[in-house]
Amino acid sequence: MSLVELGLLEAPRDQRESAFTSILRRLALFDEGVLAVVCVDSQGECVDYCSRMAPYDAKVIGAQMVLLAQEVWRRMECLPWGLAWEVELESERRAFVVRRLSEGYALVVAHGALVAVGRVHDALERAVRDFRLEARMETPEWDPQWHDLHVEVRSAVGWPYAPAGVVQRGQRTELAVVLGRWAEGDLVCFRVQAVDGDEFTLAHDVAFDRWMRR
Repeated sequence: MSLVELGLLEAPRDQRESAFTSILRRLALFDEGVLAVVCVDSQGECVDYCSRMAPYDAKVIGAQMVLLAQEVWRRMECLPWGLAWEVELESERRAFVVRRLSEGYALVVAHGALVAVGRVHDALERAVRDFRLEARMETPEWDPQWHDLHVEVRSAVGWPYAPAGVVQRGQRTELAVVLGRWAEGDLVCFRVQAVDGDEFTLAHDVAFDRWMRR
């Protein structure tokens, strides 16, 4: 049984807090459906964690998920699709995301099946950025280049701004209309329709002034 089911916010820790604990805690506690966040090295050893479940269970999940992800990454290297940087696994009651930080470290997120996957990914990417800044890690070449997405904005009635165009990988997409706007935590999200009829969501991380396309 998880600590969420027992009505507790965070499980008592079995190790001292590190410089990374606050980063992991923000990710672990942003949604009550997140059960554990574990930073694991390439041998499956826990570097640090934050969990709503027992620490031992969180560390076992972290170790097992990283070992599983490493097998996937190794097999992917044999295919002409480039290096993999994330593995997702879903079961009937649980879901897991393993996100590479570097060649030697990864973040593992365990969450309930009903948690909005988009919100998990947005929070996870912010944690990856914060973790690398704290650890003074260089961004690997295989990392997804979120910064190559540029969103042109315009003034809007009732809103401070709205997206007008998207430039990614040298290609510009003009937007015909904004279908809706809402907030998801620190994100300001816009559902948009391009002039060619394609619909998608643009999420603006105001804290880092970074856009994501979903």
